[in-house]
Amino acid sequence: MADAVAIFTPGQRLTSASGVPYANCTISFYNAGSDDPKEVFSDANLQNTLGSIVYTDSAGYPVTASGGSTKTQVYTGTGAYKIVIADSGTGETTTHDDCVGAVISGAGGGGASGITQAEADLRYIRNANALSAITDLADADIFPLWKISGSGNRGVTYASLKTELTTDFQADGRMFPAGTRLVFQQTTPPTGWTKETGAAYDDAALRFETGTISTGGSQSFNTTFASRTFTGTVGNDTPSTSKTAAHTHTSDEPGADSAGGHPTGTGRNDPTTRVANVSTSSTGSGTAHDHSLTMNAANFAVKYVEACVAEKS
Repeated sequence: MADAVAIFTPGQRLTSASGVPYANCTISFYNAGSDDPKEVFSDANLQNTLGSIVYTDSAGYPVTASGGSTKTQVYTGTGAYKIVIADSGTGETTTHDDCVGAVISGAGGGGASGITQAEADLRYIRNANALSAITDLADADIFPLWKISGSGNRGVTYASLKTELTTDFQADGRMFPAGTRLVFQQTTPPTGWTKETGAAYDDAALRFETGTISTGGSQSFNTTFASRTFTGTVGNDTPSTSKTAAHTHTSDEPGADSAGGHPTGTGRNDPTTRVANVSTSSTGSGTAHDHSLTMNAANFAVKYVEACVAEKS
C-alpha cells in the first residue's frame, strides 16, 4: 500500500464558524506554499483520483463529484499541502497551508525517519479495522460530537448518550416494534402508545389463551359480578297417603286379652281385668316427592379480552 493519510476523519462534515454546514462548497488542494494543484484520492492506495478539487453535498459531506450524492473519503500522499475551502452560498473562504501529508517510513521507528504503518493507523485513524474494540464503556467515557447548533470542540459522555437515546426512543415509541400491544396498569399509557378504547375492551375481564387471541362475551364485568341476592319460588305439592311413610296406629281395648280376644268367666267384659294393645293395619308407602324451584335469571357471559404470555428471545 502506498504511503497515504486520510485528510478528513470518517463522518466529518465541513461547517462554518457558526456550525452551519458548507453546502455544495469546493475544497481545493495545492502543494504547500503555492497555487500548484495537488491531486487527492478516494482510497488509501492512491489509485482512484478525485482530481485537485473535492465538493460537498447539502450536509457538508465530501462527495465524489459536484452535485453528486456519493460520499467519499479524501486521501493524500507524502508532502505538505494547502487546502482552500470556499462556500458557494456565503462566499466564505477558509485556507490552511503547510498541512502535513503522509509521513510513513518503510523502516519506521518514529523521529526524523518517519513512523511505522501501525503508528500511522492510530495517529490518523485511517484504518478503522486497526483500532481495538471497546466492550466495557464507562459512563464517563467521551465520544466526539458534531452538533449543528454549536461550534468548536464538542463531546458527549456515554452516560449522557444513553440518556438521550433512551429518552428519544421512548418518546418515539421505538423501544418496541410498531404494532406491539401491551397491558398497562395506568390510566394514560406512556408517550408513543395509543390507548385501546373499543367497546369490546371496556369493562371486560382478562383471560389467558394459548391459541388464537380474540375477544368475546356480552355482559360487562361490573354487571356480572355485582353484589346480588338470589330469589325464587318453591312449587307446591299436594299431600296424599302414598306420599307418607308406612306406619301403624295402636289402641288400648278394655277386657281384651293379649291376642285381642275376650276371656270367659268372671273376667269376661270386665274392663278392669284385662287391657290389650290392638294395632291397625299398616298404611302409607313413603313415595318420594319433590318441589319445583324457579330462580331469577343470572347471566355470567362476562365480556373478556384474551392475552398470551411470551418471553423475549
